[in-house]
Amino acid sequence: MKPHLYCMMEVGTREFLARCLTACVAAERGFKVLLGHQHTLMEHATILPQGIYYSKGTNAIATANMAHALEHGHLTVACEEENFFRVLNDNPLDVTDQKLSDVCNVFLAMGEEEEAHLRKRFGESIQ
Repeated sequence: MKPHLYCMMEVGTREFLARCLTACVAAERGFKVLLGHQHTLMEHATILPQGIYYSKGTNAIATANMAHALEHGHLTVACEEENFFRVLNDNPLDVTDQKLSDVCNVFLAMGEEEEAHLRKRFGESIQ
């Protein structure tokens, strides 16, 4: 049986092409992929086959979505596409929710700098 990957989008006009690229790569690697609006995919987490919910964000809405997916037997993967921490060294604006390490099975860091930032913030609990 092929694993399922659910690629959530917030604004399709802005995110659709990037999600299509992710979907194509995942499909080539054996996944069944479903692209959709994040609210629609979350509403159906109870009935969709267990799979991986891929979140493009780490704010409170995203972590609530990840918690919901976990409650229904799915795995969660996330990245922070906006990378606010890169703007300034000690940027006071950090939208990453404190619950991230509790609800995210795997975080896709965009390089060693982001990984170091997340490990400093969450410790080794972040995967």
